[in-house]
Amino acid sequence: MNSIARSASLPILAATFTRFTARWEAGGGNMRVQLRRIMFALLGIQAVLAIALIGTTLATSRHVSALVMDRLYPIGELQRVNASYATALLTAHKVRSGNLSAVGAVTTIEQSRSEIATSWAAFTKHDLDARRTPAVAHVAAARRDADAALDRLVELLRAGRTDQLDFFVSGALYAAIDPLTAASTTLIGDLRSDASEERAALELGFDRVYVLVGFITVGAILVAFWGMRMLRQRVERPLAQIAEATRDITLERADAPIPALDRSDEIGDIARALAFA
Repeated sequence: MNSIARSASLPILAATFTRFTARWEAGGGNMRVQLRRIMFALLGIQAVLAIALIGTTLATSRHVSALVMDRLYPIGELQRVNASYATALLTAHKVRSGNLSAVGAVTTIEQSRSEIATSWAAFTKHDLDARRTPAVAHVAAARRDADAALDRLVELLRAGRTDQLDFFVSGALYAAIDPLTAASTTLIGDLRSDASEERAALELGFDRVYVLVGFITVGAILVAFWGMRMLRQRVERPLAQIAEATRDITLERADAPIPALDRSDEIGDIARALAFA
């Protein structure tokens, strides 16, 4: 329907422009008015071009910001959450192997938990796709289990029960962190898919902007050529004809035709003054 409407409107626009040009060429108004018309036409098309560029720039900026802030940043924040849980798990293994003291392990785990809380809070502030709400809820539930396991790990370390770490780490800790890692990895994949869709839509928008700007630029060039044509027909050519008639009169050619006598602008005034001279 849109293509039919556009194709039907083209002849109307062409006919309107033809009538407008014919009226202009027929005269009417003084030179100041005619020059103003040309200037307004040129300024109008330039204003349309500027508005189109500003509008598309603002829209593109919003889309790029949404792509970065709500599609790419959440991926990095969720990856940091996973990395922090992995750090806590690695810390427990270091204590088991005797490469780290219980006190040092508690400090490292608390730092990891602080990073987890910060990254998760930043992650949940983003405007994610509504399709990801169940997956986010799944990750949040898995986080609660993983946090409970980390609480138990810290209790064991602070109590100095390192002899229980083997059983706890290989059992309850892995059982709590592995589902979180799996759920987070799945969600990260979904977020990357969303980012790819947004990028594809943004690229399509860029293509449309290029086409729009191209059409407006062509229109500006056509209007500029039209303005020069009007100036040539309405000013340059009549003045050249009057100059030629003046030379003929100077050479006492009584039958020399004087052009533009029927015009109502300043050029017509010059022609009539020359006729009565």
